[in-house]
Amino acid sequence: MQNGFGFVDYSNAAELLGLSIHTLKRWVSQKRISFYKIGSRVFFKPDELLNFVNRNRMESISVYRK
Repeated sequence: MQNGFGFVDYSNAAELLGLSIHTLKRWVSQKRISFYKIGSRVFFKPDELLNFVNRNRMESISVYRK
């Protein structure tokens, strides 16, 4: 669910990234991904999730042999 500020919760962030909620929570505890914490609640900004994906993009290596 996205709120008026453009934040999403664990469930929606995990869905956007194609991850389990458990994996996303582990990444938050390891501080591998940007998040916002208000009290005990954790939120994410969708544009920052996209930036995270782009920063972690790996180029494929094409190996073609005859």
